[in-house]
Amino acid sequence: MTIVETPEPRQMTVIYSRADKIFRGIVTSGALTSLLLLGFIAAFLILRSTETFRQFGFGFITGSEWFSAGEDPLGGAVAGAVEEVDKSVFSIGPMIVGSMVVALIAMVFAMPLSIGGALYIEFYAPRSIHRILVTLLDLAAAIPSCMPTLIPANALTGW
Repeated sequence: MTIVETPEPRQMTVIYSRADKIFRGIVTSGALTSLLLLGFIAAFLILRSTETFRQFGFGFITGSEWFSAGEDPLGGAVAGAVEEVDKSVFSIGPMIVGSMVVALIAMVFAMPLSIGGALYIEFYAPRSIHRILVTLLDLAAAIPSCMPTLIPANALTGW
């Protein structure tokens, strides 16, 4: 019968160079700055929305009415409609649902197109155009998604 000895566990030590320490400090400070900015944005939004939620309650998110007391529901202003107690009702429920529906429709179209395009570029595209398509795709990834929509919007509305 053979006795098998288990080896001693090795101690692994990592010695960071000066450049590694500097890089780690820069990346850590960038990450902490991002978290701090997100905290400031959240605090700003919460502070600015407290009056809205105090006036309209949680129904502001779930409701479906949008009516200003100084406005005729069919359009136009109503003379003498300003009262001591503001009876305006505002809620954004349909806007939230509409945003979700638009995002879902966009995903229904974008997912098959993006997967199909990736499969075509990787497996079916001839080598002569493969490099061009990859370059164009990298360029498209570098442009923020709002930019291609702002140019036609500017042309159509004449901002």
